[in-house]
Amino acid sequence: MLANLFPALRDLRTPLASGYILLAAIYVAMFEKLKRLADQDILIKDIVGVSKYVGSGATLACVTFLAFLLGSMWSDSIPAALRWLTWLALTKPREYFLMRSIRRHLLFDKVAAAIAELPTRNESLFFGRRYREQLRQLVCNLVRREVRDNADYSREFFARLYEREMPNNDSIVYDSVIERVVDVRRHIDEIVADAKNIPARLLGKESDTWNSWDRLRAEAEFRAGVATSLIPFSIVLAWNSSNWYLLIILAAVHLWILGERKGAEALGNLYESLVAERVTLSSVDNVKNFQHVTWLRADTTNVPPESRENLRISAMVREREEAERARQDALKLAESRQAKGSAISENGQEPESKIDGST
Repeated sequence: MLANLFPALRDLRTPLASGYILLAAIYVAMFEKLKRLADQDILIKDIVGVSKYVGSGATLACVTFLAFLLGSMWSDSIPAALRWLTWLALTKPREYFLMRSIRRHLLFDKVAAAIAELPTRNESLFFGRRYREQLRQLVCNLVRREVRDNADYSREFFARLYEREMPNNDSIVYDSVIERVVDVRRHIDEIVADAKNIPARLLGKESDTWNSWDRLRAEAEFRAGVATSLIPFSIVLAWNSSNWYLLIILAAVHLWILGERKGAEALGNLYESLVAERVTLSSVDNVKNFQHVTWLRADTTNVPPESRENLRISAMVREREEAERARQDALKLAESRQAKGSAISENGQEPESKIDGST
C-alpha cells in the first residue's frame, strides 16, 4: 500500500511547493492593498469572517487547495514553455547562420547535412542530445541482426545494394552501408517521438526500473517547478524591499540545472531499458520488419542489366562530383578569406561583401 502511495505523494509535492511560493509572492505584492480592502470591500470582510468562523485548520486546507490549483497550472505550463524557448535559442540561431553560409559560400551539401543534425523539439524535450549516437547504433544493430537472421529481410536489403557495395561476408554489414539503404535518421526521430510510451510499457514488467524512473522524474519536476516559481517571488521581493533579493534568481537557475540533470538520469533509465530490449516500441518493431522499414533506395534487381550498370556509373560519377564540389568550395572559401585579409591589411577596414545569387 505504501509503495502505491509514494508516487502519488511525489506528484503532490511539486504543485504544492510551487503554489505556496506563488501565493507568497502574490501576498507580498498585494499586502498593502489587501489591508485597505479588508476594511472597505464587503467580499474581503466576508472571507475574513468565514475564516475566523471555521478556524485555522479549515482555512489552511482552503489555502492548500488554492496553492495546489495554482501550482498545478504553473508546473504543467511554465517549465515546458521554458524548455521550448531554450530549444529555440539553441537551434534557430544556428540554423540561421547555416542558411547564411549557403548564400555566402554555396555550401549546399554540408549545410544541409548540418541542418539535418539539429535536434528536433521532441528530441530536446525527451531524449538528450547525447543519446542520438546510441540510438543510431541501436537502429544499425537491429538492421544488421535482421539481415543476418531473416532471409526475407536480407533479400530485400541486398537487393538495394550495388555490386561494388556488396560485402565480402554477408553476415558483416557496416553502418555506412546500412545508412545508404535505410533511412536511419527517420527511424531515430520516430523512436524519440514514441519514447513517451516507454513508462507505460515498463509498468508491471520492470517495477524497479519504473520506480527509479518515476523517482528521478518527480525530483526533476520538483526542482523545475520550484526554480521557475522562485523567479517571480524574487522579483516581487526586490520590487518591495531590496535589490539584493534578485540573487535568489541565481539559486533558481542552479536549481533548474540540477533538475535538468535529474531529468537526464530518468531518461537514461528509460533508454537503457529500450537498448537492453526489456521493453519494445512500435517504432522499433518497424525497423525489424522489412515491409515497414523506410528504405532510401528502390529494388535494383528488377532493373535491366544495362540500366543497373548505368545506375552504378551514375553513383560513381555523383560521388566524384560531390568530392570535386567540396574541393571547389574549400578553394573558394580560402580565396575569399585571403582576399578579405589582404583588403583589410591595405584599407584598414573590412570590405562590404556582395552576395551573388547566381548558382
